[in-house]
Amino acid sequence: MSTSQLSMEDFKRTLAALGSLIFASVRNTLCQACHPITLRLDEILNSTDKSDFHPGTRDSTGNIRLATIDHVFSSYRECSFCSLVLRLMLRAKERHLYHAMRSIPLVEDTLINIDTIREAFKSLESTTVSKTSSMASSSSSLSDDFEIFDPEELILQISVDAVCDYGAMSLWLPLRDSEDVDDNEYQLFLHPEDYQTIMADAQKLEATLMIPKPLDRDTRDMDLMKRCLENCRKNHDRCNQSAIPDTEALQAAPSRLIDVVDMRLVPTSPGINGHVNLQQVEYVALSYVWGRDPFFTLQSPNLSTLCEKDAFRDPAIKLPQTILDAIEVTKFLGYRYIWIDSLCIEQDSTEDTVTQIGSMHIIYAQASLTIVAAVGDNAQHSILHIDPNQLLNKYHTIGGLRFCLNRPEFKEVVASSTWATRGWTLQEITCSDRFIFFTPERTYFSCAQGNWNEDLPLDESVSPEQYQRYLRDEDPRGLGLDMEVGGDAQKASATFVSMVEKLSTRNFTHDKDILKASLGDNPPTVLRRRIVSPKERWQQDLAIAEKTKLVFRGTICSFPIRLRKRDHTLQASGQVHFCSIFASLEASEDMDNDELIGEIRIDSGTLQTFFPDEFLPAASNMGIATNAELLAFARLDFSLEHVQNVVYLNRYSRRGNFSPEFLALVDANPDMVLVMWLFRQPGKPHLMSRVAVGYVVRSRWDEAVKERGQTQEWIRLY
Repeated sequence: MSTSQLSMEDFKRTLAALGSLIFASVRNTLCQACHPITLRLDEILNSTDKSDFHPGTRDSTGNIRLATIDHVFSSYRECSFCSLVLRLMLRAKERHLYHAMRSIPLVEDTLINIDTIREAFKSLESTTVSKTSSMASSSSSLSDDFEIFDPEELILQISVDAVCDYGAMSLWLPLRDSEDVDDNEYQLFLHPEDYQTIMADAQKLEATLMIPKPLDRDTRDMDLMKRCLENCRKNHDRCNQSAIPDTEALQAAPSRLIDVVDMRLVPTSPGINGHVNLQQVEYVALSYVWGRDPFFTLQSPNLSTLCEKDAFRDPAIKLPQTILDAIEVTKFLGYRYIWIDSLCIEQDSTEDTVTQIGSMHIIYAQASLTIVAAVGDNAQHSILHIDPNQLLNKYHTIGGLRFCLNRPEFKEVVASSTWATRGWTLQEITCSDRFIFFTPERTYFSCAQGNWNEDLPLDESVSPEQYQRYLRDEDPRGLGLDMEVGGDAQKASATFVSMVEKLSTRNFTHDKDILKASLGDNPPTVLRRRIVSPKERWQQDLAIAEKTKLVFRGTICSFPIRLRKRDHTLQASGQVHFCSIFASLEASEDMDNDELIGEIRIDSGTLQTFFPDEFLPAASNMGIATNAELLAFARLDFSLEHVQNVVYLNRYSRRGNFSPEFLALVDANPDMVLVMWLFRQPGKPHLMSRVAVGYVVRSRWDEAVKERGQTQEWIRLY
């Protein structure tokens, strides 16, 4: 099967199926390299004092050094442990393999098998720099003709002693394949019954909680999800604290819901016949991936028809499978209403679309539960099917004991989905309070108190605090925005900037939706915060107006600027000029280098666009701009080694980033402030354009700000 057209979820399923084939060929024997594991397991099993065995870290003296990844690929058919490690590698590297195999030449004809996986691993290794090699390359005393080779960086390490504390062996990949900043190990879990055998007299709570349950099923455990929901609603005070929304918010959204009993649309606006009162009902919201293939949606002509009873049972209406399944889940969980954007927003109505998109944060914040369909790259995927190849029910026998793959991290599972790459899902995961995540491998219930799934089901006798203490399972809420609670404008601004940054890394079916997601089509005179938190669920106003591309608040100070003649003999481009920044108008008129405090590099086209009269490059006087407004936004130390390298290149090459006068200034004053030259739009003082970026000596900037008084204001940058 080729990876060229596969979504990430399909690729994961393919790798899981390959892992099942690997498992099917396994013999219950160990190769010579892995034989020491059996000896240590026997030692633990026969010991009367299990406290002698403690988990270690990489390079601990008690670790067993095993073979290389190459050995694993060669021996997996004959060795039960090598096959387990190979299956682990497929899972641990699935995202890297996905991208590597998509870039292989002639990928259309490439099948996903052990040989192509092995080649893909080699390509990953070629781009990985180990600690040893990076240390060697940074040493100026080593010749390029030599290379330091450390055999340990190629070796797998395992802590069998960790079985006593965690119910799992801890495995470290070779350094060249390790990615975690903290160098966390992977864990290979014992079967719960085998753990009870080993630790009959000294079982530990953390191991009991962490060991995944050996499930053998290809359906979701929806009974578990329902129990988790009921337990949350009954016992989690943090999850049930909700602010009372204002009347305006309730009237704004959602304007319609789907009644899953009568299978029709129902309005929520007061005064409309058959409307439901949002203050008296609870509803579920669906978060999913539309994909590019068209499907049935709400349009103005079919609105009245869909409001009739049993409208969605009409065979002529073909709803995508994700939506059909979400409706069934809503019924099963005991809710009557669900909100689904494609069926609750008139897709051909600009007015309805703008209003509802502008209230999406309210819709998801008000929802009692959000269903996340992270199962594929379009709305045709069923969320009720689970891939049996990805269940933790394939145990490898090692030393007479059964071990399975480690449970994947919750956040990593979600981050590996197409759903997590879509632009609209950012506010959905940020604003919602309670979730059920449907992924190809399992189903997760997540709330403010914790998360549970088929492998680690809810045990009501164990407190949420104990789960959080012992389970190293990072919640995918970290994929959303880190909310700053409170009405402080600076916090709101930081949240807005974070939102713009994260939206810029996500995908939208239509590029125009990027600004819709952050600002909407027609922003009102007040920019609405479209992001809320469980403690602060409702929108706050920020005193910014009009259509805005980027908004920030900062210190602005005015300085005289003069264009210098091009006297850098090595400078390649005649279209690039240097504007010197002076502390006073008198110094700029005399071009007094002793009073030079900074510089901005700018091209002729920009000068002509913004300052056609002030700056005349052909004129002898090289005109002066007496009121250049500069915004400080960062600091830069020119004495740092990597910056000095750039300065060195500038002195002796044709790069021409700095003038000779500025280089002399940097030598004496390396501590600089990065500034942005702003141009105010005529008649719109709060609307600005960026002219160029430059540098000012920090001490002189501080003096000027103190002397002239700083200007703190909101800036809207086009």
